[in-house]
Amino acid sequence: MEPEIAGLRDQATALAAEREVLLQMVGERDEEVEGLRADLEEVRHSYRAQLEALMGGQGDGGLGAVSGAVAAAAEASAAVAR
Repeated sequence: MEPEIAGLRDQATALAAEREVLLQMVGERDEEVEGLRADLEEVRHSYRAQLEALMGGQGDGGLGAVSGAVAAAAEASAAVAR
């Protein structure tokens, strides 16, 4: 009976350690998701700003606004890739 109890204690200790590791991994994943959501919101904001610039710049031929929007999109894409 005594060896069985010792074995169960060892098993409980191993499970507790595994649980701690898994909780840490979940926490890291949550931080990563939070960062990605912030990046996505930044890209959305940039995209909206580009659309507003394109729509507002149509009176002057639109080409300057389009090239500016393309440059801004490239910068936003680079920021997300980092």
